[in-house]
Amino acid sequence: MRIFVPCLALFLAFPLNSSPLVAQTDPGLSNLGWVSVGLGWGRGDSEGYVALGAEASILRGAHLVSGRWLGFLAFDSGGGRTAREAAALYGRTHRGRRHQAAFSAGPSFLRCQRWSICGDPDLPGDKWTYESKIGLAMSGQIFWTPSRFFGIGLSGFANMNSNRSFYGAMLALRLGKLR
Repeated sequence: MRIFVPCLALFLAFPLNSSPLVAQTDPGLSNLGWVSVGLGWGRGDSEGYVALGAEASILRGAHLVSGRWLGFLAFDSGGGRTAREAAALYGRTHRGRRHQAAFSAGPSFLRCQRWSICGDPDLPGDKWTYESKIGLAMSGQIFWTPSRFFGIGLSGFANMNSNRSFYGAMLALRLGKLR
């Protein structure tokens, strides 16, 4: 954590589109917006889970602002272990002619229902608990955009919170104004 915060601050402060190695885009297409939905997997502590996600994003120049929702269902034999995350993310992006790559981070709210990422994994099966956590959400994405309105790609996600952090990846579809 000590090294993560300064690295994140440096990354967000560095203008990605000023590098000669980064493809320049048409300034007339700089205001874009889309919705992404995806399905994937994740891991928290020693537990695997299925993840379902949705994200709405606005891109202005290289600045990306997103709202993200993730839902989780744990793989363990106890069953009924679920969690939901809502996050507000800010990040930087790179756009090429037919691809987009981005990294973003921001505050998140995690709501768990008898799930070991947030609470005690040894609860009896008939006792349900609810727990809420505030965390730092992170997202990394790379998308291929074969058309102006459709894209497909990989989205990685992570959340650092006070109890147990988690991470994962999903295959996602993106619809909206992409180029």
